[in-house]
This record gives sequence, C-alpha cells and structure tokens, in this order.
Amino acid sequence: MSLLSAGSCPLIDLIQKRLAEYDAANQVEEAHAIKEKIKLKIDVDPPAGSNFEYTYLDFPLDFEVCHQDLSSNFSLKIHALLCRPYLKGRDWFDFSWYVTQGAQVNLPHLRAALVQWGPWANQKIDLNLQWLKRELIQKASSIEWQSAAADVQPFLRPSEQHGLRLWTEKFFVHKIEDLTPHQSGPTPDLY
Repeated sequence: MSLLSAGSCPLIDLIQKRLAEYDAANQVEEAHAIKEKIKLKIDVDPPAGSNFEYTYLDFPLDFEVCHQDLSSNFSLKIHALLCRPYLKGRDWFDFSWYVTQGAQVNLPHLRAALVQWGPWANQKIDLNLQWLKRELIQKASSIEWQSAAADVQPFLRPSEQHGLRLWTEKFFVHKIEDLTPHQSGPTPDLY
C-alpha cells in the first residue's frame, strides 16, 4: 500500500475532496472524467549537494512546498543522460527544456550523483564544465536520434512535433555548448 494512498494523508484526502467538488460544480459526468495516476519515486539515499527552495501555494488550501531548485533538478537529469544504460528520448527532451530555461548545472550535486551510481561510481572525478561538455558531446554522438524523437513524439501535440525534426547530434551539441555552471561554491571532495 502506498504511503500516499487515500485515507492515510489528510492533504491527499482534501485534494481529492476539492477535486470532486470541482467536478460536481462543473457538472462533469463520470463517463467524461479523466483519471490520472501519478507515480512517485522517493530517493532514500539522495546525492549530496542539492539546493532547495520554498514555494507557497494556495490551492486547495495555503501550504508550503520545499523542493529542489532548478539547477539541482537539471543536474540529476544530466546524471540520467550520462548514466542510463538505455536510450530514453524524454531525457533529451527535458535536457533541451532546461537549457532553454537558462538552467545552470549544480556541479557539486552532479558530481555526488556520478560517484554514487553509474559508470563513474566510487571514482575520483575532476568534474568541471569542460569535462561535462566533453562527456555529454560523446554521449550525443552515440545516440540514434530518430529513435530518441520517436520516444518523445507520443507525448507531444501535433503542433509541437515539428521540433523533433531538429533532433540531431549537431542540434544537441549546440545545446550542450550553452551549459553554464551554477555558482554555489567549491565541489566537495567525496573520494
């Protein structure tokens, strides 16, 4: 049983109640209601170096959410790109989005993730922006870009799919060259 299933979390119960009220108020018929499932994965041993932010929301009630900042999330996406043993085009879609948003790379957090799991696990890595760009360019050169685009295509509206034609090594190398480090202090010596 999930820790966040109905009946075990007052916030989840309240959200479900408010959504049901919203549906009733807008006369949404059960046959037309869209049901979504959300899968949560919780890292019980997260890599060090993450930065956090606090966001305040007001629906369905006022509350505060503590979450990773954009640069830390971006760093974990880069970790997935470098370490995932199979192609997942959605990772590259996300990478492109982060670069477009001007996200910077949290190098200490990325380094902690790289030495925790993947091909560089338990190794001493002299991680800097030059090393990162070199590894990402090498990874981009090994990608079958038509397959990567095909993985993403079902998740995009038809009007958004035209951008997938740009998906080539050259396109992503250009994005990689735009990377900048997040200025959060020196990289800790983990090994």
